[in-house]
Amino acid sequence: MASFAENGRDVFSSPADSYVRYAFAAQQEFFELGMSLLTRQLHTGQRIIGARDLGEAFAACSDLLKASAEDFSSTATRLLDRASDTGRAVVEETAESVRDVAVAASEVVQKVDEVVEKSEQVVRASVRRRRRSQAAVSGDETPPTPATPGKEH
Repeated sequence: MASFAENGRDVFSSPADSYVRYAFAAQQEFFELGMSLLTRQLHTGQRIIGARDLGEAFAACSDLLKASAEDFSSTATRLLDRASDTGRAVVEETAESVRDVAVAASEVVQKVDEVVEKSEQVVRASVRRRRRSQAAVSGDETPPTPATPGKEH
């Protein structure tokens, strides 16, 4: 019974762990993206200050926007790929865990069925012994036939 409860708990804890790991990795990626953007903005500011004309200043801004868009795009693509991989892994882990829980549950049900069947046999045997002893006490030589299970009156 303990393995059944443990398997049930694992169904939920394993996916949660995977999502938490992914969330921390994504947070780290966004932090690095932000630091890269800040560094690039500082560098662009220095380029604008040192620009000889307005064309160089606009070129520096254009380079900043282009590089920032490329970084954001690549980071977003990488994170979406990881999210997809994490989601697929979580679905596979969850399916496997559910199968394990189902197997454990069916084993528990089978054991309960066996216990119920043995209990029914013990009760039937006890009823037969009691009837025999009652028949012996009353002097009746032939004990009554046991009732068919499920057809008792």
